[in-house]
Amino acid sequence: MAQEFAGVPSVAPRPVAELAPLLAWLRTGTGTDRRIDFPAGTALPDGRLDLCKQQLGPQGAQLVAEAVAESAQAAEGGETPVRHLLLGTDGLGDDGADAVAARTADTPVRTLYLGCNGITAAGACRIADRLRASPQTVRALWLKRNPLGIRAGQAAAELVAAAEQLRTLDLVQTGLDPAGLAALTDALLTGGRHFERLYLGGNPLGPAGAEPLARPEPNRWPG
Repeated sequence: MAQEFAGVPSVAPRPVAELAPLLAWLRTGTGTDRRIDFPAGTALPDGRLDLCKQQLGPQGAQLVAEAVAESAQAAEGGETPVRHLLLGTDGLGDDGADAVAARTADTPVRTLYLGCNGITAAGACRIADRLRASPQTVRALWLKRNPLGIRAGQAAAELVAAAEQLRTLDLVQTGLDPAGLAALTDALLTGGRHFERLYLGGNPLGPAGAEPLARPEPNRWPG
């Protein structure tokens, strides 16, 4: 099962009724100057909405993403309460991740943390499609411990090509291999992108995996 990849446990979604207080707060579009703990999740003054390990499931994630979109529309002066959406280990799967990307694409969300959610390469490509059609606000995408498998490099390359403002990409324990890393490196170097952080730990790269990263193009790879 995809949910058990890299030791990630399966998730039984919580009743969506338990999300009601959080959803109601989000829809007001009002930020916070203090930590707010909800029955599911925590909102922080720096714009983080931490819903990691909250058993959202695809439906719960979609409801949260819809409320985040509503909060962006309701916010005054462009100051939205959520700029960093953290949804790790929530049993999203491809459908849940796609719903999140689709509904937050037109918001000022800068960080999407989707680690440990059973997302496949096909799901990552769906996220890329959503980002490609967005206003390009996402700067950090975390996909660690998702079963991207042998298509990890292709999917990651599509993400990089789709999200022009992306500066951080986490691919830890996703099944990325040397050939996939070569494809990803090509995408990173295309157009002289000023990429900043690429996380690759826990993948079967070996010495061959170091070769794409050692290309002698220092003027196009950030120091």
